[in-house]
Amino acid sequence: MGFELPQPVANELQQLVTNMCNCGYISGDEPARIPAVHSKPKGIVYGPLDAFPLRPDVVVCWLSPSQAMIWNEASGEARWDRNISAPVSGRPACAALPASISQGRPFLSFGCMGMRTFTEISGDRMLAIIPGALLADFGAKLQAMRSTNDAMQSFYKERLSTH
Repeated sequence: MGFELPQPVANELQQLVTNMCNCGYISGDEPARIPAVHSKPKGIVYGPLDAFPLRPDVVVCWLSPSQAMIWNEASGEARWDRNISAPVSGRPACAALPASISQGRPFLSFGCMGMRTFTEISGDRMLAIIPGALLADFGAKLQAMRSTNDAMQSFYKERLSTH
């Protein structure tokens, strides 16, 4: 994903990619196209956003399907006035981070088996990434869309009670 790796780790990663190709999980031409971070980071600093000491490059969230619906609406990807091109992927889930950074937009990932195995994230969650540069703006859009959905839910419940 863009990090300089010690040779043993690079070898292990290559073995993983070879195994993915050999079992048909990915095709042999895919590894070269998997998004990567091009800034050559030296490491990763992570922690709760409300106590984070630095401006984050990306923010990682775990969403339920209903939260992902609001995420999709806030990103503008749910609009029917253009071609739908929602940035959602499955494998590898870690590629969602550099994809979000390079494309400069929020990104959703269904997650992959490796992500679910190593993070022990429940099968009812999706991975969502916000580029740090968009955090304030996208946070406001999420909040507005949450309010909009609350209003629609109240409307629907009223309609349901009258039928």
